[in-house]
This record gives sequence, structure tokens and C-alpha cells, in this order.
Amino acid sequence: MSIEALEQIPAASLAILGTLVTVLIVCSLHALVQHVFKHETLAPHNEVAGVILTVVGTLYAVILGFVVVVVWQNFTTASGVCGNEANALAYVYRLGRGLPQPAHDTIRHDMVRYAQSVLTVEWPRMVAGGKSNRATGDLARQIGKEVVNFRPATPAEINLQAAMLSALGEFLNDRRTRLTYLESSIPRILWGVLVFGAIALLGITFLIGLQNRPVQLIMTAVLSAMIALSLVTIFELDSPLEGATHIEPVAWEIFAGQAGTAP
Repeated sequence: MSIEALEQIPAASLAILGTLVTVLIVCSLHALVQHVFKHETLAPHNEVAGVILTVVGTLYAVILGFVVVVVWQNFTTASGVCGNEANALAYVYRLGRGLPQPAHDTIRHDMVRYAQSVLTVEWPRMVAGGKSNRATGDLARQIGKEVVNFRPATPAEINLQAAMLSALGEFLNDRRTRLTYLESSIPRILWGVLVFGAIALLGITFLIGLQNRPVQLIMTAVLSAMIALSLVTIFELDSPLEGATHIEPVAWEIFAGQAGTAP
């Protein structure tokens, strides 16, 4: 199964499935180790294994917690950027009320077309495959050209154009920033560290020999479940605009609704 297919699985389903599969595999391997190595063989090394487990566990917890915080901050920042993009264009749209004809209708109409294109074309493309829409980008650039090419005839129109250009610059910057969030924020090498750390940590637990082996399997299951849930959380939040867990275009829906009824 590809990464793109995994991203389309609902977060709750992926968390449950990933946790169950991980727990089943890890506990099966641990049970196999318990069958091969008796308690008497492993118990004398518990003290050394415990020290190593503490060091590795602490280091892995720090890395895992750091990555979770980073992807969550990245997700919330991307949400803010998407809202700022819609708000900036909405401000330009409101300023456009002061434009004379035909610029008034042309520019404001293209802004509504852009918002509808984001909602009906670009956003679904981003969610489904992490790709932007070229035609939507062309509309954004067309709006910019129309505002730049407007020739003000009065001091009021000069001030109006300056305000529109300032807000338009923020809008275009936010759009470019939004598109950067289509890429993963976690390097592959860091994913490798997370996976290797999980395997190393769980592997060390196999080398600790407790007399009550069913209880030890339960402890292993709990540890593996926590690691699996953390990794699924990171995976879901890593792409804020793609997959089942994505930012909703609420600000764009509000703008499109208001612009559709505005004079």
C-alpha cells in the first residue's frame, strides 16, 4: 500500500489498525523470544538491560515528543496561513467596492471565481494527492495584474489602489506559503530515526526476563501501542493539507458565501 493510500484512510481507523497490527507483531516476536530463551537465561542480565532500556527510552521519548510538537505546530501554523490568505483576499474584495466600472465588476468577479476554484478544484486536489491547481494559480496572478493595471483618475482612487496592492501582496504571499505545506515537514532520515528507535527500544524489552511472562507481554503490548499511536499521529499531522486529517477551508467557505451575496 502506498503512502498516498494510507493518507486517505480515516485517522481513527488508521490508528486502530496500526496499533493492533503493531501490538500483534511485537507481542508475537516477544513470545517467540520467551520461548527460545528461558527466564533463567535472561534474568541475570536484567540490571544491565534495565539501564540501557532507561537510556534508550529516555532518548527516544525526547525525540518522539519533539517531533509530535513540531508537526502539531506546523499544522496549526498552516491553518493560520490558509485563513490569512482568504482574509487578505476578502479585504481586497471589500476595497474593490470603491472601484469605478468596469474594474469594479471585473476584479471582484475574478476574486469570486478564485474562491470557488479553491473550494471546488484546488482544495480537493490537495487533499487527494497533495497537488495544487495551475488554473487556480493563474486566476490569482490575473487578479494581481488587473489591480496593477488599473489606472486611478482621482486621489481617492490612488489611495484605494495602494491599499488593494498591499493586501494583494499579503494574499499572494500567503498562497505561496500555503503551497509549501504540501510537502512533508519531516525529513526521511528523521523517519528512519523514529522507526529504528522504536525497534531498538522494543527489542531491548525482549531481553528483560520477568518470572511472570504474561504480565511482561502485557507491558510490551502497552509500550508498542503507545509508540504506534504516536507514529500514526505524526504521520497524520505531517501533511496539513493532504489526506484524511487535513485543514478544512472554513475561511474560504465564509468568503465565498459572503461574496456571493455582496453587492
